[in-house]
Formats: sequence, structure tokens, C-alpha cells
Amino acid sequence: MQNLFCSAAMAVLALPQSTLQEELSSLLSAAPEARAAIVERILIGNPAGDVLADALAAGVAPAPDGDALEAGWSAWTATDTAGVSRPYQLYLPASVAAGEAPSALLIHMHGGVGRPEFGEGLGSPNATGYGSLLWPDLADEHGFALVCPQGREDTVWWSDSGVSHVAATLRDVRRRIEVPDRRIFGTGFSDGASGCYYLAMAAPGPFAGFIAMNGHPAVASSASGRQVYLRNLMTTRTIAAMTQEDSLYPSHSVLPHLTPAMAEGADLVLLSYPNMGHRPSYFDEQKGLFVRFLFETEREEAPERVRWLASETALGRASWLELLELGVGPDDAPALEDINVMTSPGRVRLGVSMEPGSTVASSVIEGSASAVAGLLVGDELTAFDGGALASTQDLRLALRQKTYGDEFTLSIRRDGKALDLQGVFPPFEPEPIYARSQSTSHMDCRVVVEDGSLRVEATARGVRRARIWLTREQAAAGTANVSVNGASSVLPVQRLSAEQVLERFAADGDGAGLRMHFLDLELP
Repeated sequence: MQNLFCSAAMAVLALPQSTLQEELSSLLSAAPEARAAIVERILIGNPAGDVLADALAAGVAPAPDGDALEAGWSAWTATDTAGVSRPYQLYLPASVAAGEAPSALLIHMHGGVGRPEFGEGLGSPNATGYGSLLWPDLADEHGFALVCPQGREDTVWWSDSGVSHVAATLRDVRRRIEVPDRRIFGTGFSDGASGCYYLAMAAPGPFAGFIAMNGHPAVASSASGRQVYLRNLMTTRTIAAMTQEDSLYPSHSVLPHLTPAMAEGADLVLLSYPNMGHRPSYFDEQKGLFVRFLFETEREEAPERVRWLASETALGRASWLELLELGVGPDDAPALEDINVMTSPGRVRLGVSMEPGSTVASSVIEGSASAVAGLLVGDELTAFDGGALASTQDLRLALRQKTYGDEFTLSIRRDGKALDLQGVFPPFEPEPIYARSQSTSHMDCRVVVEDGSLRVEATARGVRRARIWLTREQAAAGTANVSVNGASSVLPVQRLSAEQVLERFAADGDGAGLRMHFLDLELP
């Protein structure tokens, strides 16, 4: 790969080989304010854009004077596009440390991401979660590299900062080893698995697939404040492993989210294990499947069809489709039936907390059943529906006998007087789990080349401008016959300059996904 890269690039660049490698490698991790100078130095030889794109797609070799890499664990720091630096750890098998390209790159996101500080310890579970417990032996055996970005409460995987950290980590790794751009995978346990679902639904970017272990796709929806869509799971292959006795995300709570997506065409492999809790106890039994997934799955260079939903342009890109402007139009396609999941009734709640070791109300939730009944902080709860209360456990047991819409009597002592408060648990009103406060935009697009002619067919709703990124072969036609929502037009193929190619590469480092030709679609 390195020789191919050098021969292609040196054909047009007036830079020594070692300098060129250093410049392109440093471009991946340079601060935004430093990139312009690096781009200018690279462009001294006035390279042709096509050849430069080919050179980048062939792979950027690590700088010859970079940090020496050894087999095993090492700790590094990645700086994102906002200039924020965060730690990550890298595990290399001996073959990759010796200079061979890894067979795949696996990015593991740890659980417990809401902790206040980054975990410590080289190759320790405190820093990498299950990353250091499950994958190193397999990496040694099969020659793939393992990357463990480190998160905390301000870098959760479903936040902009968390996604940016994962991207920055990948850019930094590209400076150090040759990365197989079509075999980059995400995995994780618990919060890390929920992060996998979020990336698959909101920012699939460079990933060929995900292995999500004991997470939940709805976590990102509620915690991120962003609208995400189960339909977007159709874009990237995913193994979803879960356990039926998981105290956080049992199978019965996860499957209603994934099975409708499968019915619409999502490429999901579901694993549901009985008699297991919130642990990946199935890993040894399934590791063969996981490894085959890494070797048999590859990010498709130019899928013929891409379908994507978004409510904001920040989450509006998948593969070669980019939504640039959203908004309602007169000729929009019909709305898609939303794949959502409604909340289900759990146990009724009285809405009161009590002092430890007593039944005195220490807080009463405003608007709760107890508050509406007239309970005040400082009241002593003595009985519920006639049954004496001596502890909070007594109250919990009594509440298990009630359901939504039931009436209740709460006996209390207030200022030395015994009172009976009458109340009712409000009826349960299901709500959609996936927020839909913003309008949903979607586009379903096909790009086909037949007899040298380029054809684009799309249906869209809520999209005013979109960009279709083309391969060199697709762009050779020069123009495209475009049909969007039944309206036909002929559009010219446009192209980026060599400088713009380098700027895009600096943003994400994704040589395999890099395109310099595009179509801009304007919808009425």
C-alpha cells in the first residue's frame, strides 16, 4: 500500500518522499489554524486533483520519523477539530508493530462513560473497560489493531464531543499505522454499545459495521437530546448482542426497537442469551462469529442506494449522500411511517422520598399522586390502604398491588394529628421514546451508471439541497440525468480543487471515502 501511495503521489508532487509522508500524516492531527500552511506546502508541486485523490485513497503511510511503536498497549492523545485533546489507548499485535498493515481496525468504546474523570492504567479495564479483557488475544491471533478512546461525563459517546473524540482518535491512529479504511469497526459494551447504536443511526462515517454488546439504541435518543431514527440502522451492518436477565437493558426491552428496523431491511444479527446478566458472558462462545464479521464485512465503496433520515444537517450525511439544507417544499414525497417505540407502563409511583430509617416524607415531587392528594414534606406516613407502614420497603410492597387509575388512601400524622389523604394514580399515557419535536427529513437515492450514462433517482421529503458524492468512474459521464420526486433535470458533474480535497481529508482522514466529484441537487 505504501509503495502504491508513494508512486501515485510522487508522479505529481515536487516534494521528497519523506517530507510528503510527514506533511500528509501531520495534516490528520494538526490544529485547524495550522492546516492552511500544511496544505500550502503540499500544493507546492501543483498536483492534479485526480491523482492526489488516488494517492490519499491508497493510504497515508505513517511518518518515518514518528513515534516508535511496540507490540502491546500504548497511550496517546488525540486532538479534535475544536482543538480539545483527550486520551486513547492503542493495542498492536506484533505483526502490526513490525510494520504490517492490520487486517482490520476495531474501535472499542467502554461502558460507564458518565464518570467524572478519564480512567487510568495502561491496558487496564479502568481505562478501556472490556476492551482490554476481550479483544487483545484475538487481535494477536488475527492481526487486527485495537483502539480504545477514553470517555467521561463531558465526552459521552452520543454527544458531539464524544463523536468528535472518536473521529480524532481515528485520525491520530492513521498517522501511526496503515489503516484498512474499508475495515474499520466500532464495538463496545453497555454505554459503549449504546454509542455504537448512536453512531450507526446518526454518524456512520467510516465504519464498516458495529458489534454492540448489552447496550440500548434508545439511550442515545434520550441522553443526547438529538432525534435519531431506527430506519438509519439500514446503512451499516450490526451485531446486536444482549442478555435476557440484564439489569439495565434486558432483551425484552431491546428487541422491540431492533425487530421493526429488521423488517424494513436493516442488516442486523441478533443474539439474545438467557440466564445472563449485564455482562458479556457469551463472548467466548461468539468470538468466532465476531472475528468472521471483521473479515467478511467491508465498507462498500459505492453502494447503489442510500436512504437516510435526519432532522438537522449536522447529522445529515451517510456514505455518499449529504443533506445540505432542510425544509418543507410543495412537491415533497409522502412522509415515511415512523419506526418508533412507545413507552410501556411500569410500576406506579407515589412521588415521595422518606428519611432514612423512618417514614417521614423528606421530599414530595410536584404534580405526583402524593402531592395531588395533599402530602407535605415532614408528614409521617403511617398506613397505605389500611396497611401499616414501618419502612420504605413496606410502601414499595404496597405499591406493587396498585396500577394506573387506581384510588388509594394514605394515612399520615401531621403536627400530632392523624389524617387520611385520598388520591388516585393518574392513567398511563404512552409517549414515543424517540423524540420527534423537529420535523423529519428523508431521502432515498440511487446512483446508476449504464452505457456510460449517469442516472440519479431520488425521493425526498423536507430536503431543499443535497449533494451526491461521485466516484471517478461515475463522474466520467460529465452530466447526470436526475429525477427527484418525479421532476427531471440534467445536471453537470462538479469537482473540488486539489486544495479542497486536502481540506476534506484533513477534516476526517477518510481516504477510502474521499470524493472530489459531486452533484448538487436543488429541490423546489
